[in-house]
Amino acid sequence: MSYPNKFLQTYELSTEIIKLISSTESYCYIVSPYIKLWPQLDRVLNIASKNNVFLTFIIRQEAKSDELVRKLNGEYGFEVFVIKDLHIKLYLNEKRCILSSMNLYDASQQNNLELGYEIGNSLSVKKELIEEYILLDKSTQHHKGKFEHERSQLLDLVKEAKEKLQHNGFCVVCQGEMESDFNPFSPWKVRCRNCYDMEENRYSAIKFCHYCGKEHEASRDKPFHYDCTQVLKKARKLTKPYVKHY
Repeated sequence: MSYPNKFLQTYELSTEIIKLISSTESYCYIVSPYIKLWPQLDRVLNIASKNNVFLTFIIRQEAKSDELVRKLNGEYGFEVFVIKDLHIKLYLNEKRCILSSMNLYDASQQNNLELGYEIGNSLSVKKELIEEYILLDKSTQHHKGKFEHERSQLLDLVKEAKEKLQHNGFCVVCQGEMESDFNPFSPWKVRCRNCYDMEENRYSAIKFCHYCGKEHEASRDKPFHYDCTQVLKKARKLTKPYVKHY
């Protein structure tokens, strides 16, 4: 699902931020100097904690920040960064990004005239604004989340899966090595150029598995061994939420 660039008025902001947190698959950053956990937000964060969702909070260092860190990091286990003079309000996950004037504070929506702007592509914001700007502030204090070990393990698995999808394959006719984009659901190029030019039907005379290169008898639309297909399907499933984001 794609999200169009659009302005968000005061009454829309809390709802859209809650949706953004709830729909997180791989990462979510909540950048808000001041946060107050009203019941609906608290309920969403509680569910995210139980489901081991990777949430990162970036908050301002002030009198009540220690109490908030104990709640977000100690009780829920989320990653928390504390920055001395933070004034930025920014909410994003792997799909959406909301730039806003509003703190994650229910009173802000009830009492203030606020404005937000949503953009659909958040990857550049994650890299350029969060990783290379906000988190490089010299006052930053880092509180690791309880899911840090699971995050590291997952990213190792994602890296391994990417490698399975990116290495060269084999021509199904002559067994020659060739560059491939492995997609077990819709393989689009399974022959080298020479064999492709010689045959009108690109799926005829399949002799070798397109993934491992070993001998293979297949129907016209199955250029992989069964085991190779399962390996590729697992890799595709694992990398789907992460391949564009890490």
